[in-house]
Amino acid sequence: MVGWFHHVSSFVAFGIVPLMAYVVTAGMNDVPEQALFFISCGLTFLMLFVLGVCKSWCTSQSWYASGLEIALFGSFTACVSYMVGWLVDSLVHS
Repeated sequence: MVGWFHHVSSFVAFGIVPLMAYVVTAGMNDVPEQALFFISCGLTFLMLFVLGVCKSWCTSQSWYASGLEIALFGSFTACVSYMVGWLVDSLVHS
């Protein structure tokens, strides 16, 4: 039961931060969507790095190596996911 709680709480805690760029600016029309997207990407990278640092507490890896590992792998998988979504969208709407 404890493992489930840690999984869900870390998913919520680390997953909500990148969305804050959109939540904080909700209703404001003067913020370009592209700027919000890049802010959200930066916050995602930051939170992936923090998650990697937290992972280093349970491993023998240094905090900065673990942080970079998770941030880079997470960023790579996010880019691949974005490209797959873009490809599917272009196939569906062509």
